[in-house]
Amino acid sequence: MSYVWQRRNEYELLEVGQEATDEVIRRAFKIQSKAWHPDGFGGFDGDAQAEATLRTEAILAARDVLLNPDTRADLDFDVNIEEPDSEWFTNPLQRDWELWKAMARWMKQEDEGSPFDRKMAFKAGDLIERRRRPSDKQIPHMLRIWDESFGQGFSRAVAEGLE
Repeated sequence: MSYVWQRRNEYELLEVGQEATDEVIRRAFKIQSKAWHPDGFGGFDGDAQAEATLRTEAILAARDVLLNPDTRADLDFDVNIEEPDSEWFTNPLQRDWELWKAMARWMKQEDEGSPFDRKMAFKAGDLIERRRRPSDKQIPHMLRIWDESFGQGFSRAVAEGLE
């Protein structure tokens, strides 16, 4: 059985950013390992306890990778590789993080979309700026927001006027 969390990199497993210090990584490790310790899943079926065991092992490995400067440098190189032929944002404009963030500002100014939509537009810009891939759950929302915003009057010219 494959779990969604198994596709996450070490930063995502520990829920820390690339700028995290060793102290922050250690603290995040303690929080995650306590939350996913198999003993906390004793009343659940065997599958839940087995998943908790696997996740705890992955969390331990993630901590070891991030606390070692050499392995962390290798990971940072891999995480920062831009995916120019990515299937998730095919329009070149959709890879412009400043445009996504301008869209979020425009939505707020024009009172368009929900707070969730504004947050997702800003999140798209933030992820692209940091060269991180949005999750599989975020991508459809981001693409919907993109289409709706351009359908409601947002454009690159509008974005330039917001600056």
